[in-house]
Amino acid sequence: MTVRPTPAPDLPSPTPLPPSPTVAVSPPTQVITYRPPTTWDQTASGSCFITSVALLSRRDAFRCSIDNQLRDPCFAVAEAPQSVLCPPTPPAVAPVVRITLTAPLPPPATSLFKPEPWVVELGNGQVCGIVTGATALVGRRRLNYACPDGKWVLDFLRSDVWIAEMTPPISQWPSPSDPGGFIHRTVRRVWQ
Repeated sequence: MTVRPTPAPDLPSPTPLPPSPTVAVSPPTQVITYRPPTTWDQTASGSCFITSVALLSRRDAFRCSIDNQLRDPCFAVAEAPQSVLCPPTPPAVAPVVRITLTAPLPPPATSLFKPEPWVVELGNGQVCGIVTGATALVGRRRLNYACPDGKWVLDFLRSDVWIAEMTPPISQWPSPSDPGGFIHRTVRRVWQ
């Protein structure tokens, strides 16, 4: 007896796959080691009393004052002996203030700290700056960088593209110690 194969039933054509979603790829985060300019826009008299709190890893950065106004960081540069240059935050905009020192600079601290940003620019263009005074804690983590929209940056996930781990504005937290979740944003560039 010969067995003949049963003909295959007519099957509908396969449904084409939908187009692949477009995935936005962020360029790598630009890590900038800040170099003060050799020119300045304003001059004032003042003093520096400690190395920078904003840039703990930089031996050329100091915390200074003009009258009762703190400036941190200010940079010692060869082009301005007996002076420091204090950039704005963010450092890409003017004015740069030259403080003519009324007292010698304190000795630079021996830094055991890894380089941390002083200013960060998020992928959406928002610029957040380190807060050198007291802030709040979330768990055991400090709110480090304040952003103009009220959000806070806690820390960064570092790879080619940095990701900022952020909280919503404090006014939106469910309770004083609970931000109710975290927000993640790409980081375009950092200054350290």
